[in-house]
Amino acid sequence: MIVQILIVIVITALGMIGGQCHKYTRRYILPTVASAYMRKKGFKATIYLLLMGILSMGYGQNSKLRKICRTDTLTRIVYGILVSIPFLLFGKYYAIIVLPLAWSVRAGGFEITPGKHFLYEDLCRFLTIGLLVVI
Repeated sequence: MIVQILIVIVITALGMIGGQCHKYTRRYILPTVASAYMRKKGFKATIYLLLMGILSMGYGQNSKLRKICRTDTLTRIVYGILVSIPFLLFGKYYAIIVLPLAWSVRAGGFEITPGKHFLYEDLCRFLTIGLLVVI
């Protein structure tokens, strides 16, 4: 139980840090932590490494995904569906509902240091990913 809580905290922190700076924490370290946690599943644990590509593609104003989807809301929903793919391969079918919802959240936050913010929407997104990994 303690290990699961720590994994959720680490994944959430890595995702949030990667949203503000040090993009590699979200893109590469987070999927590696998820995969390492699932090592008991053997080779199947490498499925979480798919998150490296998905979390690297982005969904912002200038992203290719945004150009295809055209609206911010649709972009976020599609991105959430893409992020759910590794979880679907583990049979966690509810991910296709909760991740698009998590990515649709738009919430403020507060400034930690100049130019760095604690964003509630990032907390929601990456806490959801962390919970999906350990459930």
